[in-house]
Amino acid sequence: DPHKVDRLVEFENLIDQKVDELHAVKTEITEAIHFLKDGRQRTVLLDFYVRCISLEQTAVEMHYSYANVKKLRAKAICNLEKVYPQLSEGK
Repeated sequence: DPHKVDRLVEFENLIDQKVDELHAVKTEITEAIHFLKDGRQRTVLLDFYVRCISLEQTAVEMHYSYANVKKLRAKAICNLEKVYPQLSEGK
């Protein structure tokens, strides 16, 4: 059925567009995270927001407690909000 093929092509194009948008957002997030001076904070945010690694797993890999990694994440976000005040909009 040609109609189904057309719909499938449209859907594939939409998926490609969304993947491109996601890649652009991940690039923007990564660039922002690299402004952090503390390498531990960068690691936590990159793992969590870019690599989709849980805070628990990051804690294991860094040999830190989960509570410490949560504090690093919170501190990193505060530091990013100083550079990117628009991040705190909507809180």
